[in-house]
Amino acid sequence: MVAKIKTADEIAKMRVAGRLAAEALEMIGPHVQAGVSTAELDRLCHNYIVDVQQATPACLNYHGFPKSICTSVNQVVCHGIPSEKKILKRGDIINIDITVIKDSYHGDTSKMFVVGEAAAHAERQRQQPAYKKGVGGGLPALRAQSVCPLGVRVEFTKCYPCATHMP
Repeated sequence: MVAKIKTADEIAKMRVAGRLAAEALEMIGPHVQAGVSTAELDRLCHNYIVDVQQATPACLNYHGFPKSICTSVNQVVCHGIPSEKKILKRGDIINIDITVIKDSYHGDTSKMFVVGEAAAHAERQRQQPAYKKGVGGGLPALRAQSVCPLGVRVEFTKCYPCATHMP
């Protein structure tokens, strides 16, 4: 694979897309509260991305993904599908993953939120460095290419599990 050097214009567009994703993530933060469904968080983000930012939610319809954001609550590792049935409660930990497309460039970001105060065991887990819990968890080192169930071709030097869409 040959890397293509980006032009100043391309880099500027990449920065815009990244900034928009970060702004959408900041916008949704105050709405992450007990009693709110993950589908409501999705609606708020979708409307903000489309109507305010004049951008496109990249997750929507990507390989059949039915929503505009991913909401992974508690034990769901990644790619959780927002649902009217999934109502946040005090102590939940939720990761919200937002990807926007603006001028054909993707901005992708995520953030973990705690609903109220996390239970002691959940807070300890949340505070563990990702290296200890994931990357450094003894997974065998590999150099290969693989296709994630989402259809994304990834090149990696360690074996990282790739989760499918989780309801």
